[in-house]
Formats: sequence, C-alpha cells, structure tokens
Amino acid sequence: MYTQNQSTVTEFILLGLSSDPFIQILLFHIFLVAYIHHILTGNFLLILAVKTDKRLHTSMYIFLSSLSLLDIWYTSAIVPKMLVNFLSTKKSISFTGCAFQFCVSLTLGETECLLLAFMAYDRYVAICIPLHYNMIMNTTVSFRIVSISWVTGGVLSSIGTYITFSLVFCGPNTINHFFCELPLLLRLSCSDISVMTS
Repeated sequence: MYTQNQSTVTEFILLGLSSDPFIQILLFHIFLVAYIHHILTGNFLLILAVKTDKRLHTSMYIFLSSLSLLDIWYTSAIVPKMLVNFLSTKKSISFTGCAFQFCVSLTLGETECLLLAFMAYDRYVAICIPLHYNMIMNTTVSFRIVSISWVTGGVLSSIGTYITFSLVFCGPNTINHFFCELPLLLRLSCSDISVMTS
C-alpha cells in the first residue's frame, strides 16, 4: 500500500451526460428545478414537519427525517458541480475535489443503507412485537441508531476513500460520468487493483 499519493493526475475531466450545448442547457434547467424544488424544498419541509409536530416524534419519522437530510447532503455533494459543468467549457474537477466528492457520497450512501436496514428492523418490531414496540424502539434508541449509522458510514467511507486515492493515477484522466465513482476511478488507476476488484 502506498503511504502517500504518487499521482501525476491533478484533475479529472468529467464528460457528463451530453456534449451537445443545447441539451446541456436543457439538462441544466431540468436538474436545477428538480434540485431546488424536489430535493431541497421537499426534504426540508419534511424535516420541518417532523421537528415542529410533537405527534411525529416517533422512531419512524425520526428515521424519515434523517433520510431526508441524507438526501439533501448526497445530492448537494454531486448536483452543484454537475450544474456548473453543464455551463462551462472545461468540465473538470480537482483531484482533491474528486476525493472529497467521492468520500461524501460514499459516506452518505453507506449511512443510508445502514439506516434503511434499521428502519426495516423498526417495522419488523412494530408488526411482529407490537406490545413491546414502545419499550424496544423509543426515541432515545432511534437517535442512537441514527448516530450509529452516521458514524459507521463515515468510518467505512474514510477507509474506502483512503484506499482508492492511495492508488497511482498517472495516465488518462477522463471520467465518462458526471461525478467521481469507484469503478470509473479504478479504470483510470495505474496501480494493481486486483485486490480491490476481487
């Protein structure tokens, strides 16, 4: 394992969804409206409703508001850069920016998977053991579960990001996508990636 990154690549070129200028402008407007209206506004309103209404302070709604927060942060790690690239001629992201975007999206993706697994357990307890539900799944337990999901997702993604960006990137730097993603980064690496793909 490399102790420090020995790459000669300082930035990655993100090809995005289309090279046609008209389609890029069209996609910019579509994604901007979806990002502001559906992602930011919709999720913020759900979080606000759960926070202000005391009747919604149950484990299911705590999990849903945490998922809404994850959704806001996950899309905010990717969509703003994608929107900028729709309007710019040089569609690049710095090596550090790519690592940050990769780490944030990996953290939030892993956190979401863990949270969904805990939500499934919450529904199992509510359906199969309804008389003990309030004793097993109270708000304190729900907040602990959310915290465990976030911490575990952060630790696992930090390890994955360190391993991925310890690889040597010395050749091509063009990513045929709109954000930094593991399979595409592995294709660009000059290092032996057989350990990571097996």
